[in-house]
Amino acid sequence: MANTLSQYIGQIIDRRNQELQQRLAPLIPLLQADLAETKRKAEIERQKQLRISDYGAMIGSNFDEETSAEFLQGVGAIQTTEGVDAYYKQFTNRKQLGKEIDNRVAVLRQMGLPDELLTEAEQAMSSVDDPASMDKISAMFAEKTNYSIEKLRDNAQMRSAKFAADFEDGLKIYDNDPQAAVGYAMDKEAAREAASRPRGGGGGSGGGGVQQGEIYSVTEETKKAINRTYFTDSKGQWVKMVMNGNVYKVPATVGSDGRLYVVGEQGTYLINPSNCSAPSTPQKYQASAKLVDRYFGGVETAGGDNTKPQGTGNNKPAALPLGTTEGW
Repeated sequence: MANTLSQYIGQIIDRRNQELQQRLAPLIPLLQADLAETKRKAEIERQKQLRISDYGAMIGSNFDEETSAEFLQGVGAIQTTEGVDAYYKQFTNRKQLGKEIDNRVAVLRQMGLPDELLTEAEQAMSSVDDPASMDKISAMFAEKTNYSIEKLRDNAQMRSAKFAADFEDGLKIYDNDPQAAVGYAMDKEAAREAASRPRGGGGGSGGGGVQQGEIYSVTEETKKAINRTYFTDSKGQWVKMVMNGNVYKVPATVGSDGRLYVVGEQGTYLINPSNCSAPSTPQKYQASAKLVDRYFGGVETAGGDNTKPQGTGNNKPAALPLGTTEGW
């Protein structure tokens, strides 16, 4: 009787299990799909957070930690990696334009432009979205200053002996263009200030070359940033970037370590791809290898003019890398 009762109970349990399995069978694919969707969303979130972290580090290197914190606060509510990419591009473009405006305003201030006109110049440059237009506005306001070379020399000497020496170098490099010479001196001063700080600090008013050369991690995002800015034409490999308030086409290369470098006669100099402009950006000058050494490495080199404006008739173009003397 016990065996019969035990068998009977077992049959009841088996039957109920079969009924339960039949009822749950239609739900199993739904549960599996829900689990897969949960895993997919978790991976998207992981990739998004990695991308945000990479972008935040790049912004901290290119600008400062305060700007990086501002980016991280603004990007937090974005749900997709595509949205993060778009926000990063918009954010850095806006900050880069702001930096370029600050650089030009700082040069105009050093040249003696009154505060009310500085405000007007800043507002005018804020209304455009490309460095070439900013150059035109800056040049227009520079003409409103009561400067002379001697007065600028006196102002430079009052600032510091090194600044005055850099100003004189800038006059030689830029064909006695006072605005470009002031910008050059301010860049060199900012480079010295950045070099005296622990690595990762913010840049000075000139946006100098030392900050350009800070070490950065070669992530997938930096590889993409390099691909967006590094280009090749019949004369060699290049990037475009703002130097002394103007856009230059600068000889460049990608090193065996995967990082981006500009190329001089005396060596190569690490730069962050975030400091470079798109290849389609109009440039005013082409930088020679000698100028790259002077600007990024402080190397004194012999020779005459290092740069000339492009497209100005009889002006001799800048010395090209790779040993070529081909014109434009």
